[in-house]
Amino acid sequence: LLTNRGRGWRGAVGFIPPEGTPKGLGLEPGERVIGFAVPRPEAYLVMGTRAGKVKRTRVQDLSLPARTWDAVMGLSGEGDEVLFGSVAGAGAHILFYTAQGQLLRLDGDEINPQQTGTATGVAGAKVRAGDRLLGGIVVPAAAKEETKWQVVVFSERGYAHRTSLAEFSVQGRGATGTRCLRETKSGGGMGGVTVAKSGAVDVYLEDGRRQRFDLKEIPEGARDVRGERLVEAQDSVIARVVNLS
Repeated sequence: LLTNRGRGWRGAVGFIPPEGTPKGLGLEPGERVIGFAVPRPEAYLVMGTRAGKVKRTRVQDLSLPARTWDAVMGLSGEGDEVLFGSVAGAGAHILFYTAQGQLLRLDGDEINPQQTGTATGVAGAKVRAGDRLLGGIVVPAAAKEETKWQVVVFSERGYAHRTSLAEFSVQGRGATGTRCLRETKSGGGMGGVTVAKSGAVDVYLEDGRRQRFDLKEIPEGARDVRGERLVEAQDSVIARVVNLS
């Protein structure tokens, strides 16, 4: 398990309670779980922060004691937090996306692993003035399977489209990325992004509602479009998009 404070927990699934409060899970005030994955020995733990830092650590180098929270990534200062994290092998790529619809694709293999849990990573994404990072995704085996992956984009007001990952070229660290959403008055800014080859896509709104779509139900489109309305956000906005494959 990974948290926004850069801490990790490793243990058998049976030690996670079926229902539990943040305090019961051992989280500090304001701390929340932002990712989880199966730690395969030959893979890497990959994380990205609001400050645009990215870090890779070999799973075999993690010094996490069993069932104890400990540092897996240092933060760059006040206001910084880990936005996303996952475990992936060689050939994985990393996507950062912003509130104004920029998407940056990085080659994970070009990021040198860091072993120390408190290391803050290296510069990953640069954000334009007035914009901010919203999240990111680790795409496994993207280097070999980019034509099979679809980038799914939802605006905060419920408009959506999908585009092949191959339409987003790999850029160097410190770039601002490529526009993946046309911001409009009716559609608003970015709501969420996920990457999928198949399966369902879950859309979560800030008011607690959830809607599920099969990947094929989401219209295909060019990179920089508003898309078509799929969700009636009403007085809420879309907060997260997740692939269930």
